Amino acid sequence: MDLDHLRGTVEEYLRGHTGRASAQHAVDRAAARPWFPLARLPRELPTETGTWTDMEFDPEPVFARANCPVLLFYGATDAWSPVDASIAAWRRAATTGALDLTVCRLDGCDHLPSFDEREDIASISSQYSTTLVTWLESQLSTGWADRRGCRDDKS
Repeated sequence: MDLDHLRGTVEEYLRGHTGRASAQHAVDRAAARPWFPLARLPRELPTETGTWTDMEFDPEPVFARANCPVLLFYGATDAWSPVDASIAAWRRAATTGALDLTVCRLDGCDHLPSFDEREDIASISSQYSTTLVTWLESQLSTGWADRRGCRDDKS
């Protein structure tokens, strides 16, 4: 059994589309494999099915509600977020008109804007810092915040 199949089996269980016994059996078989710790799956599955209710959440309608400039940072090798799919969703949302979107992929970064996933200030990408400061300066120089405000349509 390969990692992709195992993750698919567990995700189907968490969605409530398959039984626990078969999913747990797949985990039990894979647990002896040297790659199992890299699967980032619990050794023992939850007893109730359908426990991952936000798995199918579609953020695009929420993105489309943004009515202020948005600066996005994605690590070029982010293993936690689906970078290309996320950027595509933001770009589709930006076609609605009110969304001013800037996207920056951080070279050498994963999920955090730092190198080697470290959390100390010294490891923060200079690309992140430079892009953030430049973007903020451009927003402040245009007076965007004074003209339109940056709040949810519902407030």
